[in-house]
Amino acid sequence: PTITNNTFLNNVGTTDCAILSWYTNVIITKNIFSNNSGPHGPIFCAYNSATISDNIISHNITTRAGGGIFNMTSQTTVTNNIIIYNQSFGGEGEGGGIKCWIGDTSIIINNTIAYNSAAHGGGICCNSNSDPIFINNIIWGNTSTDGAQVNLLDSQSDPHFLYCDIQGRKEGFGGNGAGVNYTGIYESNIDLNPLLKDTVAGDFSLSNQSHCIGAGTDSIEVGGVWYYAPPFCKLGNPRPSPAETSPDIGACESLLGTPFLAVEQEPNSPLEFGLLQNYPNPFN
Repeated sequence: PTITNNTFLNNVGTTDCAILSWYTNVIITKNIFSNNSGPHGPIFCAYNSATISDNIISHNITTRAGGGIFNMTSQTTVTNNIIIYNQSFGGEGEGGGIKCWIGDTSIIINNTIAYNSAAHGGGICCNSNSDPIFINNIIWGNTSTDGAQVNLLDSQSDPHFLYCDIQGRKEGFGGNGAGVNYTGIYESNIDLNPLLKDTVAGDFSLSNQSHCIGAGTDSIEVGGVWYYAPPFCKLGNPRPSPAETSPDIGACESLLGTPFLAVEQEPNSPLEFGLLQNYPNPFN
């Protein structure tokens, strides 16, 4: 099935709270999921290779796991989603933005995962030998007492992070799999405020000063497999913009190739001194 251009609002479920997909390679694209509640997130994919792209997933509340997306034993492709202000508390309370569980190997590229909260892993939570791959994602401003941005509940879960903007870096990971137990690939990531334009008004695009501009990658090889950034962003802009530059980190592509940064200038001091004849005479 293909589920596109819908709004899922104020639903309450006993297993998930909007879409539950088992053994079905569902395509979920360009939808809005908001203010839904249930044990698991508004998108629950299990035992499949689903595609989740270009959705806005916000203000959902779960009592167990996956405030935004819950992937279980899947290889779901998750791209260009804005996953914001979701919560997972009560019970396990795992993964305010995304929860990956039981050998999950999802591919998660160019998403903005921000300002979510959970008891374990405000942004991301991985458990039971889950090794998803994160490329070009903003993981910022999420909150938890056990791994604000990322929580690895067990030492067998080793997700890979490449070209992401992760607040606190891997040193801020929580859970039993963090620290010396974390053996995943962690390369070319930054830890700088993404400077999103106006989160209060719901504008999660990058400001012109964001260090996420041009800091992503268009393709990368991981474990002998090549992964590619989506050719267009959540806003419909080509990625990268302009062409021949590196793509941005996050769901929204700026039209700048590099951030517009203020340049600190030296004070203008005179190079020499001189006294000339006044002209005209008299003069003001």
